[in-house]
This record gives sequence, structure tokens and C-alpha cells, in this order.
Amino acid sequence: QSYSADNAHAKRILKDSQMRVNSIAMVHEKLYQTEDFSEVDINQYFEELSVVIHKTMKRSETKVQIDLDITPIKLPITQAIPCGLLLNEIITNSYKHAFKGKKRGRIIVSLSKKL
Repeated sequence: QSYSADNAHAKRILKDSQMRVNSIAMVHEKLYQTEDFSEVDINQYFEELSVVIHKTMKRSETKVQIDLDITPIKLPITQAIPCGLLLNEIITNSYKHAFKGKKRGRIIVSLSKKL
């Protein structure tokens, strides 16, 4: 569908939707790689998801660095999916709005578990 969309706005909306679907698909893939199918390693999931988002969103005029500081945490899929969608929104919105007219940018995401 994105190839047939003529206007830039429609292409952007389709790209955003594709990124959200990819976020959900990736968490399911991570879940199926575990032995018990119940928890996802958020650190590994966020690392891989941020790479995919970066490759999709990067523009030649702006060099953006993504730094993740994620405490090793395993979450059930019911919590991992919303966390992945949040990361997707944080990174994509940063690319869209934070670095306009800039040559460089940096996104820092931290996640830790409260005891």
C-alpha cells in the first residue's frame, strides 16, 4: 500500500502503522524464542527494535545516535507489547520532531525496575 500512496502524508501514516505492527510482531518473535513462552527479555527486544526503527527512520541529513540504558528485565507479553509500542513512539517522534534542521541528534532511553 505504501508504494501506491501518492501523497507524502499518506505514506508517512502507512510507515508509522508498519512500524507499530513490526513492534508487535517482534515481541511475538522474541516470545517464541524463549523456552517457556511466557516472558520476553526487554533489554534484547529494545536493542533489536531500536535498530529496526533507526534503519527505517534515518535520514541522510541528520545523524542520530540511540543510546539505551535498559536494566535486564523479563516481562510478560501483556506488558512487553505496550513497552515496545512506547519505545517505537519515543524514537519515531524524536526523529520527526526533535532534530529538524540539525546535523546531529541523540535519543537516550532508560528503563529500570522499581523494587
